[in-house]
Amino acid sequence: MKKVLLTIACAMLAFAATAQETTTKNFILGGTIGVNTSSEAYSFDGTKWAANNSATPTDVTIAIMPTFGYQFNQNILAGITLGYVSSTSTIKTANPVKPEELATTNKTTTSAFVIGAWGRYNLFNISKFTVFAELEADFGFGTIENINTIENPKTENTLADNSLFAFNASIVPGLNYAFSDSFSMDLYLNLLGLSYDMRQNTNHMGGATNDKDAITTTREFGLNCDLMNNSIDDFTAAVTVGFNFHF
Repeated sequence: MKKVLLTIACAMLAFAATAQETTTKNFILGGTIGVNTSSEAYSFDGTKWAANNSATPTDVTIAIMPTFGYQFNQNILAGITLGYVSSTSTIKTANPVKPEELATTNKTTTSAFVIGAWGRYNLFNISKFTVFAELEADFGFGTIENINTIENPKTENTLADNSLFAFNASIVPGLNYAFSDSFSMDLYLNLLGLSYDMRQNTNHMGGATNDKDAITTTREFGLNCDLMNNSIDDFTAAVTVGFNFHF
């Protein structure tokens, strides 16, 4: 009995050692976290309108996209993505008669959960840099709410209460830099990618007859390769950075 137990223990140790040797640094935990804000201020009758903050469109977007992957060999990686995206757009409109007074506030809030899968092929290495091409497919599920508030008297009206479904498939090039065997950074050049986007909004407040859901579907397919005509805002949106932990 002791010999059997000893044989089993030796076999288990050998298997564990082999597994550790073959899977060392093969698992990848990473992702991206993005925060983007933008605002504008208008002036009317000098600087009174802007100074009183009574007409300032403001956009805030937060995206948290963790990923988990596995490196099968030197060139092939694959994994899954789970994430959350929240976007808020607020437009404040001044009273045309009294520009110093706020008349209305329109706020649109979009919240969505994202699940997807990705596969990567490393094209070539230069020192610690690796150039890759990545195929990714994502599904998004969420809501869109639009509320318009009249300031005087204080009244809130819900203009839209929509459900959102989105699908995106893309092939983008990227650059990976290995700080060490355990830590690396990805730079995605989305502005050079080939992508397909489908977005479906369902307005539960009714369509033209006000008794059925109104569904709007948009589809986009494109090859993004216009480097010269992209603005700074377009560039920052089209180039994303992610960090990875290898174990």
